[in-house]
Amino acid sequence: MADDDDGAIPAGLKRILADTFVLRFIAEAALWRIDRASYGGLAGRLEKFVLFLDEVARDTALRMLVLGDTPPKTIDELMRLSSCQPRAGSDDLIDLAYAAMQVARDFCNMSLIARDSGDEATAHFLAGRLGQIEEAVWSIGRLSRDIHSGQFNDS
Repeated sequence: MADDDDGAIPAGLKRILADTFVLRFIAEAALWRIDRASYGGLAGRLEKFVLFLDEVARDTALRMLVLGDTPPKTIDELMRLSSCQPRAGSDDLIDLAYAAMQVARDFCNMSLIARDSGDEATAHFLAGRLGQIEEAVWSIGRLSRDIHSGQFNDS
């Protein structure tokens, strides 16, 4: 691995971890507000997404430890570091789609920084997760559009 003299990789991983936690909070808030009788399939998809984000956060924290860094220790620090924030008064699913798009951009940018720094392991880890996050962004955006247009089919 090449030297990361400016500390971009540890700082970027902290932001990725913070983004992942905030995105998880937004996804869980959306899940709490779903009428499971009407949208049980959507609830199941959101539950899987929350579990996936838990896994991403765990893996990111482990990658930070492997690189000799420490993950943020408090919710306040995570919220301060995150590039995605819940938008007051907005729709939960739209909030989730916007936050997921921001997280996907951060994963993409950080993957490129890691690759350019010669840290192929971190670049590979981030690129692999990016595809899964992009798929979730597309799915959440489509579900939100269908629900708001009255065309949602929960099968």
